[in-house]
Amino acid sequence: MMGDEPAVEAGDIASTVMLSPCVGGLLRTWDGSNDTTLWSVPDADFLLSRQGSGMLGRSLREEGRFVESGLLVPDRQTLMQRGRFPTQTDDGSMQLDGSMVRLEPAAAPNQFTIDDFRTLLSQAIRHCISR
Repeated sequence: MMGDEPAVEAGDIASTVMLSPCVGGLLRTWDGSNDTTLWSVPDADFLLSRQGSGMLGRSLREEGRFVESGLLVPDRQTLMQRGRFPTQTDDGSMQLDGSMVRLEPAAAPNQFTIDDFRTLLSQAIRHCISR
């Protein structure tokens, strides 16, 4: 990775991971075999603003239950997020919104853990009510 920008390169291996709520600057990822990793997220506000809002792609957790997910490139400490719904481009094709989030080895949670969880819960409730 160059500087603070997350990066991936040809040949990197990404795997689908499910995402915990990002609170206190921490995010837990786990895959289908239940391997789990706790990460610090330097730009936690960006990820938190997207979680619980219906904007992120989801994976099937069990029949009728879904969880927000992304593509993790652990060697690059990069999480690729994909949008949930495609949008039409000017040329008529469809595309998915996407972004990359830089991750770091887990550190202690920051002082905003409870506030972050309240924000995420409020977003999820507003999203559910609007649906």
